[in-house]
Amino acid sequence: MECFDISHSHGEATVASCVVFDHQGPRKSDYRHFRIEGVAAGDDYAAMQQALTRRLKRVKSGEAVAPDILIVDGGKGQLNMAREVFKQLDISNIMLLGVAKGTTRKAGLESLFVETADNPLDLDPASPHYT
Repeated sequence: MECFDISHSHGEATVASCVVFDHQGPRKSDYRHFRIEGVAAGDDYAAMQQALTRRLKRVKSGEAVAPDILIVDGGKGQLNMAREVFKQLDISNIMLLGVAKGTTRKAGLESLFVETADNPLDLDPASPHYT
C-alpha cells in the first residue's frame, strides 16, 4: 500500500510524500519524497498529478513494483486527479482510495472514496481505529 500527500509552506516549496506499508507494517526504506516543480503555488491537484505520474511511470517501465492499493489524501479532487493519471498511463490493476478530512478537518470525520468520488464511505468516529 502506498499513501500520497501534498505539502507546502503557504503555497510555496511544494512537495509530495509517499509512505509505504506491507503486511508487516511501515516499509520506511521505500518512503519517497518528490520535489514538485513547474506547478503554480497552491495547486495541489497539479502537484498530485506530477508526483503520481513520476511514480507510476516507474511502475509501468518495470523499474518499481506496483502497490496493491494507492491512497491519496485530499478527497474527491485528488482522487479524480489520480484516476486521470491511471487513465493516461493505462493502469487498472491498483485499487485507488481517496481520503477526505471533512468540512471541519477534525479527526474522526473523514470519508473514504473507493475508486470513485460518487459514494463516500463515512467513517464512524467511535470506531476503535481512532483510539
